[in-house]
Amino acid sequence: MKEDTSMAEKTVHLINGTHWDREWRHTAEQSKLRLVDLMDNIINILENKKSYQYFLVDGGSIVIEDYLTIRPENKERIKKLIQDGRMQIVNWYTLPETNTVAPEAMVRNLLLGRRMAAEYGGAMKSGYTATSYGQPSQLPQMYNGFGIETAIFYRGTNKYLATPLFSWESPDGSRLDTLRTFDEVTRTNWFFYVHGPAVLGKGLRDLTYTYDITQKPVHMADKYSYEKAFTVLHEDFDYIHDPAVHKKAMDCLLEQATPYQIGDHILAMNMEDNDEPYRYLPELVDDLNKIYPDIQIKQDTMDSYMDAIRRDVKNKGEWKGELRLTTAEYGSFNSILGAMYSSRIIIKLRNDDAENNLMNLCEPLASLASIYGKEYPTTNIERAWHHLLQNHAHDSICGAAVDRAHEDMMLNFSLAKTVAEEVTNRSVISLFSKIDTSKDFKPGDHIITLYNTLPYEREEVVELRIDTPKKAFTAVDIGVAGAAAATAVSMTLGGIAMGVGMIVDNSIVVLVADASGIKTLADLAGKTVTVVLNTGDPIEVTSWRDKVDGILWCGYPGQEAGTALVSVLTGAVNPSAKLTMTWPSSYAMTPAADWFPGNSNDTMYYEDIYVGYRWYTTFGAPAAYDFGYGLSYTS
Repeated sequence: MKEDTSMAEKTVHLINGTHWDREWRHTAEQSKLRLVDLMDNIINILENKKSYQYFLVDGGSIVIEDYLTIRPENKERIKKLIQDGRMQIVNWYTLPETNTVAPEAMVRNLLLGRRMAAEYGGAMKSGYTATSYGQPSQLPQMYNGFGIETAIFYRGTNKYLATPLFSWESPDGSRLDTLRTFDEVTRTNWFFYVHGPAVLGKGLRDLTYTYDITQKPVHMADKYSYEKAFTVLHEDFDYIHDPAVHKKAMDCLLEQATPYQIGDHILAMNMEDNDEPYRYLPELVDDLNKIYPDIQIKQDTMDSYMDAIRRDVKNKGEWKGELRLTTAEYGSFNSILGAMYSSRIIIKLRNDDAENNLMNLCEPLASLASIYGKEYPTTNIERAWHHLLQNHAHDSICGAAVDRAHEDMMLNFSLAKTVAEEVTNRSVISLFSKIDTSKDFKPGDHIITLYNTLPYEREEVVELRIDTPKKAFTAVDIGVAGAAAATAVSMTLGGIAMGVGMIVDNSIVVLVADASGIKTLADLAGKTVTVVLNTGDPIEVTSWRDKVDGILWCGYPGQEAGTALVSVLTGAVNPSAKLTMTWPSSYAMTPAADWFPGNSNDTMYYEDIYVGYRWYTTFGAPAAYDFGYGLSYTS
C-alpha cells in the first residue's frame, strides 16, 4: 500500500536496500553463500509482501551473476522484479575505486554492467559510485557517453564546499546533476538513526553487539575459523512498539538529514553493508508516519528521488574538475582513506600489468591483425576483461579485504594477463606473415620486427631476447690464427676443455671453471683477455693472473648469469663490487689446509676464531686478493 503524501508539507524519501561487498570481510566464495540467503529473502519478501515496495541492490550486476551461479532457476523471478521496478540495480558490473583502475577499465565496467542490466530490465538512471575514494574529473564525460545525466556518491565531497545537489562539470564541458549524500553516515542515516534505536534498541551510530545468551549466538571455535562472525539463531525481528522511542528516532533522523534537505524533500538511506531486508519495515514506517502529520515517510527509489529534487531545487552549486576533497569531520564516515593507494601494493602492480597487456598490446594488435584478415577474438578478450573487472570492486582493488580474498584475486589477474598475452602473440605472428620482407632483406636474414601500439612515435631502448640457430656461429680452436674473425670460440687450452669464449670489441672473453691452462692465452698477441670465473669459491690465480688483462668472478650467478655477464663486460653496467672473502695465494695458505679433509670420518678444525680474513691478517699468510678487494669496471 502506497502512502498518501498529498497533505504532507515535507516528504522523507526512504531508500531501502543493501550495499553488497563481494570481497571484504569474506572471500568472494564465502560471500556467495551469504548472498544466496540475502537474495532468497529479498525475492520472497518482494513477491509476497506488496507493502514492501522497493529494494536497491547496489554492488553491481556481478551480484546477480554470483547469485545465479547457485540459483539459476530464479533468473526469471529476478527479471520480473527488476522489470516491475521493485528491485533496482546499478549501472556498473562491479563498483570500482575510480582513481585506482584505468579509465578504459571504467568504460568496460560500465559497458558490461549496463549490458547485463539490460537483460533484466535495465539499471537505475543515475551513476552510482558509493565507495570510490574520490571522483575523477572525467566522470561526467564518461557518464554522459552512456546517456547518464545524474550521479550519486559522497566520498571526495563535504558539506562545507558542495551543496547537496550541484552541477559537476568535466574539463570537456560535460555536466552531471550530482547528489552528495551524508558526511556523517554516508548512505546509512536510516539504519543508524531509526533502525538501530527503534528495532535493535541501540543508541545512535552504535556498532557494538551486546551478548545475549537467550538469542543463542554461535560461531566456529576451531583454530582455522574462530575469527568468523557470530550467527544469532533466535533473533527477535520485531521492532519496539513504543511511540516515545519512535518519536526520538524520528527527531534524530530529522536533525541529521534536514540540513541536506532539497525543497521539501528529505533523504533517508537504509543501505548498510551486506544488510538483509527488514521484513517489518512497512509496519514500522506506518507507525512513524503517525508522529508528525506534516512529515510523511515514503518508500522510494533513487530515480524518483532524483527527479523530485532536480525539479524543486532552489540552490544548486557548481563544481569543476576532480572531487577529492580530503577535509572530513572527526567521526565522519566520509573520509578519503588515501592510504589504500599503497595498501597491498602487489595488487596494484598486478592490476597495472594486466591492464597494460589488455589495453596497450592485446586489443590494438588484435585490431590490426583483423584488418589483414585474422578473426578478431571477441570472446577471449571479453573473457579476459570479465576476470579483470571482478578485481576492480572497491574493497578488492583497494586491498581492504581479508588476506584470502586478495590471494584469490591473483587467479583473476593471471587469467586476464594470460589470455591477453596469447592473443597478442597470435596477432603478432599473423601480422608478420602479411609483411613482404623480400624487398629489404636477403633470404637468409633473421628479421626482428617491432610494433608500436601507442598513438604516437617513440624512440627508446627496447630489451630483446633473441634466439639464433647454432649455425650462425663458427667454432674454432683458440690457437688458430684466424680466431680474430670468429664470432664465438670453443676454448681448448692445454688439452683441457676450458669453456666457451667470445670476441667482444677485439677482445677475448673466456668462461672457465678450471684455469690450469690459461697461461697459453698470452700467445694471442694483440688481444685483450678477460677470464670469467664461474666458480662458487676462490681458486688459485697467482700462477696465471699476470698473463691476462682482467678477471671477473661470478660466484653463484643464477639463471640471469648471461644477461649479467654481458652487461658487465660490455660496460652497460658498473658492478663496483667488492670481494666477500679472502682469495689465498695458494691452497697451502688457507686456515684449514693442514687438517682438511682429514683421514677418517671426522675432521677437526683447529683455527679457533681465526677464520676468514682474521687468519691472513693475524698470521701474515699471503693472499692473492684481500677481503673487500675489487676494482670498478670503469677504473
